[in-house]
Amino acid sequence: PTPTRLLKETCTELYEASGKCEEKLSWYGFSGNSNACTYIEGIKITRSDGLIIRGRANSNKVASAFISLFGLCFVGLGSYVYYLKTKLDRGTLNLNN
Repeated sequence: PTPTRLLKETCTELYEASGKCEEKLSWYGFSGNSNACTYIEGIKITRSDGLIIRGRANSNKVASAFISLFGLCFVGLGSYVYYLKTKLDRGTLNLNN
């Protein structure tokens, strides 16, 4: 088999074997895999103060600020590098002098 076909077959096998909770899809006439529903329902997040949160945890504002700052610096430095590259590409080097 070709590498693409082998990769597709591997991904399909991994997806079929994975745990899923598709119990709400029966409403659409699809009988899905509901074997992992109890596992997924049991996932809990414990905060440092001992409170148990079910579902999505609250975001950390300091972490979000640093991520935003890092993203802006990354875009800014990337833009500056592009600017310098285009400036060098436009220049000519005269070695006859």
